Amino acid sequence: MKAADLILQHPEYHALLEDPATAIEHEFSPESGQMNPFLHLSLHLTVAEQVSIDQPPGLRSAYQTLRSRVGDHEGAHALLECLDETIWRAERHGQAMGANADLECVRRAAASSAAPWQRTAAAARRGAAGQCRRIGRAVAAVIQGCLNSQHYSGKCRGVCPSCTTRRMVETAAHLADHVIARLPVRQWVLSVPTRLRDYLEHDPAVLNVALHIFLTAIERVLRPHSPGASAASRPGAVIFIHRFGALLNTHLHFHCIVVDGVFEGDAQDGAVLHPASGLDASAIGKAQAVVRRRLLRAALRRGLLSADDAQVMAEGGDGGGFSVDAQLRIEARERDGLERLLRYGSRPAFALERPREIDPDPLVHESVKRGPGGSVSLMLTPMQLLDRLAALIPPPSKHRHRYHGVLAPNLPLREAVTARAHPTERAVAPTRIESLRPHAAAAESLHRQADQRIAW
Repeated sequence: MKAADLILQHPEYHALLEDPATAIEHEFSPESGQMNPFLHLSLHLTVAEQVSIDQPPGLRSAYQTLRSRVGDHEGAHALLECLDETIWRAERHGQAMGANADLECVRRAAASSAAPWQRTAAAARRGAAGQCRRIGRAVAAVIQGCLNSQHYSGKCRGVCPSCTTRRMVETAAHLADHVIARLPVRQWVLSVPTRLRDYLEHDPAVLNVALHIFLTAIERVLRPHSPGASAASRPGAVIFIHRFGALLNTHLHFHCIVVDGVFEGDAQDGAVLHPASGLDASAIGKAQAVVRRRLLRAALRRGLLSADDAQVMAEGGDGGGFSVDAQLRIEARERDGLERLLRYGSRPAFALERPREIDPDPLVHESVKRGPGGSVSLMLTPMQLLDRLAALIPPPSKHRHRYHGVLAPNLPLREAVTARAHPTERAVAPTRIESLRPHAAAAESLHRQADQRIAW
């Protein structure tokens, strides 16, 4: 089949394709309700080539039976629908995409009096099962853009609710059991003005600068509020970079889980904690002022803001769009609370139970928190849902969380600090963490491998 034949079968695209230059420049947004004709026609060419080479074997015969019932064009749409269903099932069960599954779907469609997309619509109207299937397939369509070349699995990038929820639970359990010592921790959150978020979202160098400024400000606040701490003392933190807001909107901000104090080494090669005290609103406000001043200065140096805009943001009320919050503190004994906080930090952008279907087409995405404008719900068409999810796919080859200070991988004190995070260890004195001797470290490593709650 040639592309010209496909264009003739789609008269709805003729007016648009009469001016190729305009068609190429045109943006087909979900809000406009338009299907991208180039994508649609390319999919038609793909399934046409599958039929022409009979791949998988038996597809040509099944398609011929199907098109004798519904016609050439509708038969091709049935092939596209079966391919969609096969991708969804492979993602849902964490399996490789099997060619036989696609072929069986086509054969079922050929033997049925109803086309597969008609059966899907009927299932969606029947209730919750249809709703989950429909939304799940929409999510699978987004995930298809970030699959690896061999297996249809959502492990590589973060939109699939199943894979990202599993990763959330694994990450929180690992950090609570093997990284964060049994000491008080505090959550520090930084949000920046909208003008700067796009730069942080798309420029890793700017993101790293902003994060460094934030962590430095935290360290400079913790040290004077930790009696006995020297200038060489360091904090310990786990950082989560959130790229989403409450209503599937892009909103890059930082959640830092910081041990409430600073560490330094002692004569016995151990680690001493100097607990923080007196961290009130004024101290947190000073950290916010430091972040605001230094980040605006860095934006000016990089040409991200004009001098006038930077001055307006520096002098504006309510922090000028900068917000630092550190009110949440978890005590050392509250390990369940710590794990809930870690799950919150590593949570995915999308949960499958949030959207609910309104007959026949719109979806309502409900949030437990208020989003932009104070709204707690958002009405979307399926295409608008896909558009928002696609924007939230995290960049490739980037860590979802980072370590700072004594928890950084190459810091000498990391082994001594993390040694007492394991749940089987005895309670730790509030101000001192002994170091591990080499033979004890080896024994501890074996013990951890035996008692992990999550199989990595």
